[in-house]
Amino acid sequence: MTSKPLLIGLGVIGALLVGLRAALPTLVTDAGNAKLAENPEYDGHIDGVDIALYRGAYVIRGMVLTKRDADIPVPFIEVDRIDLSVQWKALLHGQVVAEIEYYRPRVNFVNGPTPAQQQAGAGVDWREQVERLVPFEINRLAVYDGEVHYADFSTRPAVDIFVDQLQVEVLNLTNTDGLPGGRVASIEATARPMQLGSLTVRGTVDPYADEPSFDVDVELVGLELTRVNSFIAGYGKADVESGTMEVFAELAGEEGRLVGYVKPMLSGVRVFDLSAEMRRDKDGPFRIVWEALVGAANGLLTNDETGRFAVKVEFSGAVGAPRVATWPAVLSVLRNAFVVAMFHGLDNEIIPKDTAAGGERDR
Repeated sequence: MTSKPLLIGLGVIGALLVGLRAALPTLVTDAGNAKLAENPEYDGHIDGVDIALYRGAYVIRGMVLTKRDADIPVPFIEVDRIDLSVQWKALLHGQVVAEIEYYRPRVNFVNGPTPAQQQAGAGVDWREQVERLVPFEINRLAVYDGEVHYADFSTRPAVDIFVDQLQVEVLNLTNTDGLPGGRVASIEATARPMQLGSLTVRGTVDPYADEPSFDVDVELVGLELTRVNSFIAGYGKADVESGTMEVFAELAGEEGRLVGYVKPMLSGVRVFDLSAEMRRDKDGPFRIVWEALVGAANGLLTNDETGRFAVKVEFSGAVGAPRVATWPAVLSVLRNAFVVAMFHGLDNEIIPKDTAAGGERDR
C-alpha cells in the first residue's frame, strides 16, 4: 500500500515540473534577450519563446536586430517566427543536430555617406550569434516568404530595391549522414525581384571553411527596369522609360580566391522620351542631355537581331578584392552588338578548381 508521504512527495515533484514547464518559455526568452544584448554592433530583442517538448522544438517569436548608434529608419533584421527542432533521424544515429526555419524574415541592407547611415552586418560573426540562440549544430536551414532590401536614404530619389517571396533551403550543413564530400552543403533559393520576374540561386557551399568555399549559379529574368528607377535615378541620374533586364552569373571561391563572371542583358530599353521629359519640371536641361546620350549609346550597342544589349564581366583574384577584366568586357559589348549575339543563359564554364590557377584576368 502506497504511503501518504510518498504520494505527497510525488505530488510536490509533479507540481514543480508543471511550474517549471510553465516558467520555461519566460526563462528561455530572458536568456535569449541576454545573449542578444551582448552583441556590440547590433541591439537585439525577441518577443517570446514557445516550447514544444513533444517534438523537441522551440519557436522564437518576433526577433528584431537594430544597429546601435545609427541614423537608420529601418532595422537590420526582423523575423516573424523562427522554428528550431531536433532532427530525429540524426538522433537515432547518435548525433544531436537540428533544423532551423525562418518565417517571413526581412533584411535591410542600407548604404549612406557616413558609417552611422550604413548597415550591412559587417564586423559581426553571425555564425557565433546563431550559436548563442541555438544550442545544437544546424543541419538544415530554410527560409519561407522572406524579403531582402537594399536602400539608400541619402539619394534623391531615395533608393529601395528588393526581392520578396524569398524561399531558401540549405541541406547537409553538418553532413550527418556521412555522405562523400565532407561538409559541403547544397543551397537552392528562389525569389521575386521588385514584385515581378524571378531570381534563382543554386549551388554548394562549405559554411565552416576557414576561407570562403562555394560554387554558385545565379539567374535573374524578367525584371522590368522601370521598377528599379529609384536606383537608376539615384545613382545614374537617368530615368528608364521601358525595358527588361536579365542577369546570368557563375561564381566559385576556394582557399580565399574567387573566379567568375556576371552577364547582364538588356532588352527593349528606352532611356529618353523627349515628350515625357518636357513634362517633368524637376528635370533640368543637363539631365535631359545626359539621358539622350545614354539612350543613344544603348541603341548603338544593341544587337539588331536579338534587340539585346549585353556585356560579360569576368573577374578573379582574392575574395575581398577581385580584379575585373576590363578590356574583355568592352570587347564583349562590341562583339554582341556587331559580330554575334551573346549566348542567352549560363555559360557553364566556372568550376571551383579554376581558382587554383591564381592568375588575374587581364584588365
